[in-house]
Amino acid sequence: YDGDGKHIRTIGRRGQGPGEFSGPFSLGITGENTIMVHDLLNHRISYFSPEGEFLSSFSTAGMVIVGGDVDGRGNIISLVFTNAPREQVLELRRFDSRQNTLATYLTITKTGREATNNPLGPDVHWTRYLGDHVICGYSKTYELHVYDLDGNKVRSIEHAYKPVRITQEEMEVLKKRMPFAADVQAPRQRPAFQGVTADDDGRVFVATWERPESGKGYLYDVFDRAGSFVTRIALEYAPGIWKGSKLYTIEEDAGGYPVVKRYGVSWRFPSWD
Repeated sequence: YDGDGKHIRTIGRRGQGPGEFSGPFSLGITGENTIMVHDLLNHRISYFSPEGEFLSSFSTAGMVIVGGDVDGRGNIISLVFTNAPREQVLELRRFDSRQNTLATYLTITKTGREATNNPLGPDVHWTRYLGDHVICGYSKTYELHVYDLDGNKVRSIEHAYKPVRITQEEMEVLKKRMPFAADVQAPRQRPAFQGVTADDDGRVFVATWERPESGKGYLYDVFDRAGSFVTRIALEYAPGIWKGSKLYTIEEDAGGYPVVKRYGVSWRFPSWD
């Protein structure tokens, strides 16, 4: 789509052949404007030109990855899962098309109850940050860490938070949507946070589980590029991409269908003069 929302072209189609998709899960743009698509069900990553021409692909069948982005050099950043009896290892890695690991940013080992597929438990949240940096954290605590391209820690963000209890009503809704959740021993409270995004000015937006007074959406803690807390904002829908002075989200229209929306963003801070 162009800047006015007009459809320009469609890339790929359903299928298993070159340039086709069975489960496109995430995408990214390289420094050369090549489009990367992680196809979860076809177990591969494919590359396209900006005009939609299929360029190449490689298989990810040798590892279990969920989601992904691409750095300026075309390498993949993604969560890699390793499962063993009563143990699950989550690693946020950067790797090349031969699946060679170039950097490991975060390693979390879950055992016992944490290793079960608990949709209410803590998880790894991450995003690319200021070019090829990565900011990530495990939501068991309110801690986030910034790493450079090679996996060296640059800074950390720690913040106090208000624990949010999980209500019985929320559990009932979850059981209707995910039948296996009936067998899950739910924790008493939500994790420390539920997501992280960043804009190209270095602001970091951490999604909490606290609701604004309107009851719509959630409260987001905002930090500057030095890691200092700035303010809190309320957003009805989860932010997808902050780009320049624009915010892109995925929302539901009146008929319940998902739509992409773009908002203008401006920042005003109080004067201390």
